[in-house]
Amino acid sequence: MDLSENSLTGSLPTELGLSMTLREIILIRNPLTGRLPSEFGRMPDLTILDVTENSRAGRLPSELGGSSTSLTSLTLLGNLFTGSLPTEWFLLSASLDTLWLSDNSLTGTLPSEIGLSTALRHVFLDNNFLTG
Repeated sequence: MDLSENSLTGSLPTELGLSMTLREIILIRNPLTGRLPSEFGRMPDLTILDVTENSRAGRLPSELGGSSTSLTSLTLLGNLFTGSLPTEWFLLSASLDTLWLSDNSLTGTLPSEIGLSTALRHVFLDNNFLTG
């Protein structure tokens, strides 16, 4: 599902996370607001989630990138996400290859678990407030 640059507004419906067959959610450059639904972490066939340059805010849901998904690419670049990186993303995921979180307001230290991820090859965390 690619709905990029469509002037979509409001928040994403949590019901979208109930899809058992959706493989890609691409919502680049829409003025979407609110939190990213944690239900997206329950989508077994989701491989790509890209919400680049929206107005998404809040903490990153720990459910994304977990063992219940096939997520290979998670791109949340250019939003208003806050808080720390969920350690669960690096402990459970065997498929996450690309993590792009540049240009947000993330804080805290880099989790040591980031080195335990066997599939992770591309990590972009620039323009945040991370330490360590």
